[in-house]
Amino acid sequence: MIPTGPIAVKEVLGETVTKEELGGAKVHSQISGLADVIVKTEDECFKEIRTLLSYFPSNNREKVPRIPTG
Repeated sequence: MIPTGPIAVKEVLGETVTKEELGGAKVHSQISGLADVIVKTEDECFKEIRTLLSYFPSNNREKVPRIPTG
C-alpha cells in the first residue's frame, strides 16, 4: 500500500527507507490506522477473522444485535 518504493524515495528525497517503513504492518497498525490487528501466524489470522465475522448477522434478513452503550 505504498505508491512508490525505497529507491524512488532515495532518488527524490535523498532519504534511505525500507519497504516496511513506507507501508508495512507496523506503520498501518500504529500510525496510519489502516490496520487494527497484527498476527504472527496463519492460525492466528484465521482466529481473528472468525472473531470479526462473529459480529455480523448470519444472513441479510437477521437483525444486528444491539448493545446499550451508555
